[in-house]
Amino acid sequence: MKVTAFHAADGDCCLIESSKAPKRRILIDGGRKAAYEANVRDVLGALRTDGVKLDLVCVSHIDDDHISGVLRLVEDEVEWRKFEFLKKSKPTKKPPALARPPKIGEVWHNGLFRLVGDESGHSTQPVLSTMATILAGSDNPGVRQVASDLDDLVNGELSSMELTRRLSTEQLGIPLNPRSNGRLVKRSASGPLKKSESVAFGSLKLRLLGPSQDDIDNLRVKWQEFIAKSKTALKNLHAAMLADEQRLGTLSPRIVANPILDQSLGEGLSQVTEANLASLMLLVEEGGATALMTGDGVSSEIIEGLKRHKKLDTAGRMHVNLLKVQHHGAKANVDEAFVRTVTADNYLFCGNGAHTNPELEVVEAFATARLRGFDGGGPLGPARPFKFWFTSAATTPDTTKTQNRRKHMTAVRDLVTSLRQGHTAKMQAPTFLKNGHFTIEL
Repeated sequence: MKVTAFHAADGDCCLIESSKAPKRRILIDGGRKAAYEANVRDVLGALRTDGVKLDLVCVSHIDDDHISGVLRLVEDEVEWRKFEFLKKSKPTKKPPALARPPKIGEVWHNGLFRLVGDESGHSTQPVLSTMATILAGSDNPGVRQVASDLDDLVNGELSSMELTRRLSTEQLGIPLNPRSNGRLVKRSASGPLKKSESVAFGSLKLRLLGPSQDDIDNLRVKWQEFIAKSKTALKNLHAAMLADEQRLGTLSPRIVANPILDQSLGEGLSQVTEANLASLMLLVEEGGATALMTGDGVSSEIIEGLKRHKKLDTAGRMHVNLLKVQHHGAKANVDEAFVRTVTADNYLFCGNGAHTNPELEVVEAFATARLRGFDGGGPLGPARPFKFWFTSAATTPDTTKTQNRRKHMTAVRDLVTSLRQGHTAKMQAPTFLKNGHFTIEL
């Protein structure tokens, strides 16, 4: 098995290929649209030229940094289908000036509206759009970050709806969630494993680790609570603005960052805007090779999924050949329990310094687990070398455009250099990707 990771801006995009014939290929996420066009499109187009198809395209969740590249892939196929149709009546028509993607066997994707229910789902979009616009006018960096997260969610859900429409039998006719009869792709909490929880593509075996039904139920409740509070907050904010005609249309930061919105947002916002609460997470196996593809999942749910599939050893741990570190290495998603539980030969960090991801504490924690361990217990995992892989570098074009991202990726590089001192035999030299892609053989 080999895993090809693409530079996907601040997002994820990975192609998994089996080593045994007939070879099977799985694309997990597509990164940002522009990054897909620059780094992924031609690679996938070359597969089509070779007569190869994508057996599965998996969209872990709806955040724009994961789904917009997949939508671009599908839109490229739409352009080629249009060309084929029009060429029948106009033989001289020129083909699209872009690589045609491979044929797609099926798509796994849980849209937000399906996760939280059409009624509450459709009511989120106008609230989120309005709030994102308001918060973007704040002079508080934290508030502006919330605005950016909301904007990603809105754009991601729009992409999700468009993706579903394009896949439909009326258009491209690509099966959506066929293993669960078109319904949500999810893990059962107990009982015998369902067929949809363990799926084979040739020699590749996919074990569905999440989301669980509990994840989906919790997310639905949090959205309902958030929408109710946000509508009230926006109504009160509008009234406050009307009371001061001089501020109409200016969205003063003093109004934007007021207690009304603070009370509405609070910790609840960070919870419900994390679509990763219901992220698709997979353990991919081929023979003895293993790749843990975590999307933007949270530590506890990944571990629960591994327990469900009986993948933890008698010490409650698991070693994999590759760990795609969840949520770009964010502290909120990677806790010490996970670092103690899962070790790897290859740690893959997707992201470009946006939101300070991968976070330095997470990078250091994974290295510490393998080099020294915790509480005097000694190194965790097998006594063989391991390596860190990063899909961006301080010199990556979209990283250099933002000073904070460039500084952060420089800090990551410096940290890894420091961690390797005295441990170069155990901790291999890292790979930082400037552009394009790299392939990890497992």
